[in-house]
Amino acid sequence: MTRSTLFLELRRSRTLVIGMALVTLAYGGIMGAMYPILKQNQALLDEYMKVFPKELMAAFGMSGTLTDPGVFFTTYISSWLWPIIAAIVGIIIATRATAAGIVAGVLIAMYLLNVVVQIQPDFEVLGYLGLFRYLDTTEIISDGTVPWGDLAVLAAVALAGWGLATWRFRTRDLLA
Repeated sequence: MTRSTLFLELRRSRTLVIGMALVTLAYGGIMGAMYPILKQNQALLDEYMKVFPKELMAAFGMSGTLTDPGVFFTTYISSWLWPIIAAIVGIIIATRATAAGIVAGVLIAMYLLNVVVQIQPDFEVLGYLGLFRYLDTTEIISDGTVPWGDLAVLAAVALAGWGLATWRFRTRDLLA
């Protein structure tokens, strides 16, 4: 029953999913097309970036020069794009206003927590509570190393959330 419900919901939401996929592809393509321009102006860009505090740069994924492919991808695509798309889809697909508010609130709180942790290292331990601490794409692109531990944490959270949702769905009282 749960599998058929999932497929029914995916069919109902296919226009939204296809639309978000096209938006994501277009944004990624536009940002990718801008990379050669940044690469040509590396010296000017590096000089400009010296104006900002290192903590602020780290909070937004700029742990090196923006002409580094890993830093560029993290800054302009992975640290901004997927959370925004996930929030939009989560809010639109949510069946009730309460659920939409919870999804939006949790995502925004986790993002802000990540920014605060990057700017103020005294709160570093709180960063482990947020989703944005895990899966740094700069490490994957620049170093070629896959953070298996971070991927395992994200998979465990996803599976636990799915399990709790399935349990709650099957034990709910439809008469109340």
